[in-house]
Amino acid sequence: MNTLELASHGPVIPVIVIHDLADAVPLARALVEGGVKVLQVTLRTPVALRCMEAIAAEVPGAIVGAGTIRSVADARDAKNAGCAFGVSPGYTSEIGRACRDIGLPLALHTLMRLQMQVGATMVNANRNLAAYESFGVPVWPDASQEFGGPLSGFLAGLEQCETPYLVTVPCDSPLFPLDMVERLADALERDDADIAVVQAPEVDEATGQTALRAQPVFCLMHTSLLESLVAFTQGGGRKIDAWTAQHRVVLVPFDAPGDDPRAFCNANTLAELRALEAQPAPAAPATHAP
Repeated sequence: MNTLELASHGPVIPVIVIHDLADAVPLARALVEGGVKVLQVTLRTPVALRCMEAIAAEVPGAIVGAGTIRSVADARDAKNAGCAFGVSPGYTSEIGRACRDIGLPLALHTLMRLQMQVGATMVNANRNLAAYESFGVPVWPDASQEFGGPLSGFLAGLEQCETPYLVTVPCDSPLFPLDMVERLADALERDDADIAVVQAPEVDEATGQTALRAQPVFCLMHTSLLESLVAFTQGGGRKIDAWTAQHRVVLVPFDAPGDDPRAFCNANTLAELRALEAQPAPAAPATHAP
């Protein structure tokens, strides 16, 4: 069960701390009867795992998850207790790999990877808003209903961002580098640019050659660009490249020795993510500028 599937089961996902095992099943039954099916029980108490096990076994319709997963052992214990998902406050690749290996996908994988690199985060979504809010971050829909696509998400982010800079990542690329934001920020400052955009290696299916290509949905920008983006979209502009061409852009290559060529690949399902992680991670190949 991925994050979107999880969110589709109801508008609210409560975070539950249970100190008394006797309270677990009655509480879960009351929530399910009230229409709240997805229940995140945190691993903060000695009885938490027993509570998860009891709810999973005795409350039909409940979708039990474990919160506060901090280790591979926590993930395995949660799965053995009957949990269908997990949430980790400190994501690591080891925890993520363990969860997927045992069939316990981590909710908000991408968000937690980003949280290790920035001070504050938000989610841009147009459905299941309350479900996303239950994960503890602000959730904002597209700023305009007149058009969709990445620029609408950029606009929502710029309107709500309370810091001088906004970084954006798509939710379907869970392996982006843990130093991505730092490298974008370094390039932005060095080149006195308005926007820093990731360049990642891609293989041309026709020629078999690997070339660096811009990945504009992975970018860092000054929030002062809000007025420019409003004017661009109000004038009918919809393409990222056409808008960024109006500003000083620095392209930041991620093909150095040690960079993972898979870092910016898409994975929309658990099967795709497992297949992606099963691929070897060789040193970044030689690239040709497009």
